[in-house]
Amino acid sequence: MISQDILDMIKSPSFNLDEVLKSYTSATDNMTIISKPEVQILADSISPEGKRLTTFQLKFWRAILPEITRHRVFSFCVRSSRANPTINLINQVKNTPYGPAHWGMNQKGMVADNELTGKALELAQYTWKTAAKTMADCAESLKDAEVHKQVVNRLLEPFTYSDMVLAGTDFDNFFDLREAPDAQPEIRELALAMHKELDASTPVELKEGEWHLPYISAEDRNKADIDTLCKVSCARCARVSYKAFDGSSSIDKDLALFNRLKDSKHWSPMEFVATPSGSNYKESNYKGWNQYRRFYN
Repeated sequence: MISQDILDMIKSPSFNLDEVLKSYTSATDNMTIISKPEVQILADSISPEGKRLTTFQLKFWRAILPEITRHRVFSFCVRSSRANPTINLINQVKNTPYGPAHWGMNQKGMVADNELTGKALELAQYTWKTAAKTMADCAESLKDAEVHKQVVNRLLEPFTYSDMVLAGTDFDNFFDLREAPDAQPEIRELALAMHKELDASTPVELKEGEWHLPYISAEDRNKADIDTLCKVSCARCARVSYKAFDGSSSIDKDLALFNRLKDSKHWSPMEFVATPSGSNYKESNYKGWNQYRRFYN
């Protein structure tokens, strides 16, 4: 932690930042703050009526998660803090804590126009690393005291990332708001990356009765019928609660997971699989597409 001596030094008129930076420790020297989002399109489809449905796999700083989930036109499943083993989060935070992409200089209002530079930036980043290491150490102590991960992991959230599967048919308002100059820099960077991927992608035209199937490969299509593939796609989207699907599962395991989701009424993963609605539209957050969940409940 930053000592009281250092805090007193910062407030002193004779404050010398070089002296503060000498307090770097080897524990923080090896830490790298991650801020860059990762964006991938999993499936991109368009109906005969021209309604486009796109599913993304995203990875980003967890701090901006609430800004994404307030966009109710989207369907999403997201990595769960409660579901992940505490030791995995501790190791991530100790080595690659997530944090700001823009180290704004303090000013009035909710937007920082200018960014810290030089020694001031070094001090800010050092302090962020120190905070991450401190929280990781505290989490480790709670873990050793046998406190459940659904409690311990909350300490680590400011320094972790979110994996998310996100889908929608209308991205215009999201891009308008989140690419604006006054948007938080980290979500702006994410929105710009998503927009770039969307513009570069060519959607596949599907007819009514054909299905938009994230995480389903050409090889999978040769192994199972369409109803099975719909269920497998739902299950693979749901797996992001633990970690993003990496191809290591099997159709049998995914079917078993789908049945557990259905029996426990976890319907949201069934929103990622959809078929063009034609004239038989079932009301949802999508336009022109019927979600698989609408055929269950």
